[in-house]
Amino acid sequence: MAREVHRVGKPAILNVLVDYRQQTTEYVRVASVAVWVLDYFLTLDHEIHLFTSKKGWTIAHVLFLLARYMPAVTIAVSIYNDLSPNLYENQCLANYKISDTGLFLVMMASEGLLLMRALALWHECRPVKLTLVIFYIVLHTNI
Repeated sequence: MAREVHRVGKPAILNVLVDYRQQTTEYVRVASVAVWVLDYFLTLDHEIHLFTSKKGWTIAHVLFLLARYMPAVTIAVSIYNDLSPNLYENQCLANYKISDTGLFLVMMASEGLLLMRALALWHECRPVKLTLVIFYIVLHTNI
């Protein structure tokens, strides 16, 4: 009995590769959400203590809230885009702009918190503080 040889054309191989990449992208999205949820529940008691122990709001509180909760907004928008089959192109682009803006705010908030932390560590050394602030301003105004 002779074996039948099936030829697989290029379009079929490309479809398999595209499906594989989409599946990998979905796994990465789910994994990042899982890490975010785990971190949220592990540090929730510290967060509650932070916001209930202080009387006033500072810039650190605002940056923390942006860095902590804006990813949930961007994830929700991305999931909405992925699961809505009948989106018009304009609505899809608007959703991506919202997601991109949210991710930009997360990046800026994270960098701001990092700068505040570095400044707190170097509180006695004025030249280092000045250098850090100058580098931060120069790097972020060139984006």
